[in-house]
Parts: sequence; C-alpha cells; structure tokens
Amino acid sequence: MSKYNVSFEPRFLNDLKEAKRYLNLQREGLGKKLAIEVKNTLKKIQQNPNFEIKYGEIRWVKVNKFRYIIHFNLDIEMNNIIFLALFHTSQNTEKYPKK
Repeated sequence: MSKYNVSFEPRFLNDLKEAKRYLNLQREGLGKKLAIEVKNTLKKIQQNPNFEIKYGEIRWVKVNKFRYIIHFNLDIEMNNIIFLALFHTSQNTEKYPKK
C-alpha cells in the first residue's frame, strides 16, 4: 500500500467549519460528532483512495452517520490526495467543485 501525500483546499476546511457550526446550532455537540466521522472517512480514503470517479476527475465518499459527502482528487502519478469540498447531500450539484 502506498503512502499518499494529503492536502486540503481552503474550501474543504471552510465547508467543514460551516457544517459543524450549523449542526451545533441544531444540537450542541453534533458538530463534534460530524468532525469525528469526517476524520474517520478521511482515514478510510487515505488507506484506499481508489473510489469510483463520480464526475470529471473527482471522486466522493459519503460520511458515515451524516448526509455529507467528501469530494477529492487522486493524482496517482504524484501520489497525492487533494480534499476539495464537503457537501450536504441536499445541496445543489451545480455547486460541486469543478477541478
């Protein structure tokens, strides 16, 4: 198994921050639970990033227990995973990253 270099687009970090804020407004502590599940999903992707390409060159994986998906690019030649965005499944697909 290869070790992948990982980077996060500012959009991903902002999406996570906003999702946590929103969920904490719904129920205190729910944002922290999302962060834990996102972290687990990121580890899963890093262990085996060869998920199906969903559109363009972008792959995505659903976050357990939440209706969020992580969008990422995999550059096999450079051994890089770039996390692009975190989206709630109810969001308009036209807002998905275009990279």
